Amino acid sequence: MIKKTTGVTFTPQEFRELNQCVCCGKADKIQYGGFCSECSKINHKYCDICEVVLRKGKYKFYNYDNRDDRKEFDIKFKAIKKIVREFVTEEERDNFGSEILCKDCIGWENRMKDICWKCDNDFTNTKENYKLNGNMCEECALLFN
Repeated sequence: MIKKTTGVTFTPQEFRELNQCVCCGKADKIQYGGFCSECSKINHKYCDICEVVLRKGKYKFYNYDNRDDRKEFDIKFKAIKKIVREFVTEEERDNFGSEILCKDCIGWENRMKDICWKCDNDFTNTKENYKLNGNMCEECALLFN
C-alpha cells in the first residue's frame, strides 16, 4: 500500500466544511454519511449483519494528512497548520463471503449466544439484537452505551 499525493490541497477551514464519502473516504461537499459523485453511480451491496460494503477487486481510497511530510517508519513530523493534503491509495479488497455476508460474518449463527457476556444472565437473542449489541442483553447494552 503506497500513498500517492493527488496534488489537491485544502486550507484547514475549507477542509472542515467538507464531509467524507463513506465508501472511498474522499472529502467533498456532500451530506454527512453520503457518497461522493463517483461512488453514487455504483450499486453497493452491504453485508446483512455488519453492513460493511462488500467489495472484490481494486479500489481507490482517499485519506488526508496535515503533516509536513509523509509519515514513514513511525517518524512523526512537525504538524503544520497551512494545508491539508489529499492522498490516494489503491488496495486489493476481497471480503465477499457469500452474496449477502462478508467473510467475517460467515457462521454468525454459531457465534450467537443466549447468555450475556457482561452480566452472565440468560436472555433470548435475536438477529436484530445480535446486529446491534452482539451477545449482550438489552439492559446491559443500554448501560454500556
